[in-house]
Amino acid sequence: MEVGAYLLYAALLFGLADVISNFWSGKIKEKYSLYLSLITAGLVTATIVSLAYYFVTDSFSIKYVYEYGEKGLELPYKLSAVWAGQAGSLLLWTFLLYTLYVILRLSSAGKEQISRKAFLFISMASVFLIFLTILGQPFEPTGFAAADGLGLNPALKNFWMMIHPPVVFMGYAAATIPFAIALAQYDIKSGERPLEGFEKLYMEICWLFLSLGIVIGGLWAYEALGWGGYWAWDPVETASLIPWLVCTAYFHAGVIRSIISKSRELAAFATFLLVIFATFVTRGGAIVSPLHGYAALPSVTDVGWALIIFMIGITALTFFTLFGHREKSSSTNEERETGARKKGPLLERLLTSRNLHLVLYLVLFMLAVICFIGIVRNQPIDYFNTYCYPLVIAFVLGTMACTLIERIDVKTITYGLVAALLLGAIFSAALPITRNNYIDFGVGVILVSFIGVVYVVYRDLTSRGKFDVKLIKFSRKLIHISILVILLGVLMSATMKEDYNVYLTPGEGWPYSGTLPGDITLTIESIDVKNQVGWVPESWTMGPHNFTWYSPEFYEATITIQVSQAGKALGTGVLSCMNSANWGWFSSVSIQRTLALDVYIVAEQFGLNFTDPTHVYFVALRVTLHNYVNIVWIGAVMLAVTIMPSIWVGARRIRRESLRKIEQR
Repeated sequence: MEVGAYLLYAALLFGLADVISNFWSGKIKEKYSLYLSLITAGLVTATIVSLAYYFVTDSFSIKYVYEYGEKGLELPYKLSAVWAGQAGSLLLWTFLLYTLYVILRLSSAGKEQISRKAFLFISMASVFLIFLTILGQPFEPTGFAAADGLGLNPALKNFWMMIHPPVVFMGYAAATIPFAIALAQYDIKSGERPLEGFEKLYMEICWLFLSLGIVIGGLWAYEALGWGGYWAWDPVETASLIPWLVCTAYFHAGVIRSIISKSRELAAFATFLLVIFATFVTRGGAIVSPLHGYAALPSVTDVGWALIIFMIGITALTFFTLFGHREKSSSTNEERETGARKKGPLLERLLTSRNLHLVLYLVLFMLAVICFIGIVRNQPIDYFNTYCYPLVIAFVLGTMACTLIERIDVKTITYGLVAALLLGAIFSAALPITRNNYIDFGVGVILVSFIGVVYVVYRDLTSRGKFDVKLIKFSRKLIHISILVILLGVLMSATMKEDYNVYLTPGEGWPYSGTLPGDITLTIESIDVKNQVGWVPESWTMGPHNFTWYSPEFYEATITIQVSQAGKALGTGVLSCMNSANWGWFSSVSIQRTLALDVYIVAEQFGLNFTDPTHVYFVALRVTLHNYVNIVWIGAVMLAVTIMPSIWVGARRIRRESLRKIEQR
């Protein structure tokens, strides 16, 4: 048995000891429990380091290394191959969770009594992940002498492979902390929530990394997978969206406690449960994901069954916690005042901050339910677009109203809502922005909502108040603006793209005649072929060409393409194509960007034209002119930046409080 396997089993034993120490918190001192946590975290760290070492040293005697490694891989890709498969990704998740667990233990000074209960739930979840990793068998021997490994899928030999999985699993790990804290604090008789600051902080961290995971995943798909988009309602990407929706609902739960007293706890529990569900979709073996290359296995894997049992347990624990205890009032005076019945006109009683946040909370949960049903029932793309779109419009209107109500009277807010609907109707009926009337309506609604939120940001900047409070309010408003920018980019880019199938030989230009939108032209500069083996006859008809040709059975090719706009060079694209025995056909993507337009090029076939006397190589390209897609990426960058001030303020407050507790000792 490999050293890494011994380390993993040792981590399981010390992890179980940590669980026991937290369970018997009255008999085992805090420092001894902390030592067990640190030892377990160290063993998990040593385990993932050992797996990385096996990849770097090409230890193909280990099956996992054989399946995802190869001698020719560059060092960064050898390291990222650690999380290319099921076992390695679970180990990465375990490592990140123990990292956060240790940080929480070291930073929660002065709250031992309630912390130990939270630590119990975190350590239980951590041990479960170690158990899942053992089921995945990352150190299983190959069973034969392998000179080289199978290597990574070509789509995984990408910069984002080094970033995307760690970001996603950091979000998953962070979701465990609020879940455990909510469980630990829920039945406190005093109604106080001594770890509420930690709960909010880690929920913000979870939200940040879930957001980045979705965005980076979309960017990776756009730049590497070659299908011409960044979102396809694939089960894996949709499963990653669901916990993000519920996590977002968490931040709208505080104001509505007078209506739904368990709203915040429900969101924290559901976020963690849906993170487990997303893992089941990705690694359980029962869900088909064409985009990510996952096919349904003959039966659910052992890891999949363990996840199902764990989800059932978490669901039962959630219901018992929420509905098995006598309800404790934990709302603040501000929340009770917000929830108090107002006297006055009906409109003013309806458009309260409490009611508007309730609408957002319910809309986000409804979106999550629709996506969940779509995954489980394997619904087509039209299902998601049809049922999600009206709720997205409701979310946009609710976001504007919730933001405006802090600064503007109800009557003006009503005018704003009417103006948004009216502009949407005008765009849809008379002033089309895109090629879809329904999308035009949404664009109008988003534009008015954007103006409304920007106005409130201006009012906040010009008002007086404490720096920390203003910074958090400013951060949250900018998050709303970022989400509106992303939604605007999604709606506009979804309908403003055009696909073309193109056949070109070296030196030949396209379009064959006329001009393209944006006055774009392509020219093949060179085609460099190597490692070609055998020939397969094919037939082809495209543009002015109709002939019989032959495609190499296995080969690699590098295609250089000059892209111009209005006679001026935009750039030179290089496509790397291959047809291999292990991975079949693969083509890299070339994207030439302008502010408003992306020229997206991918090779779909390659061959030798024997009909032509010169026997020249040719390439069949798919060219997509993608308008306004960069609005999505601009909004994504804004989103990542604008959450940082809120996290910084929350972390600073916790640090000040911890130092004060230590001094009081």
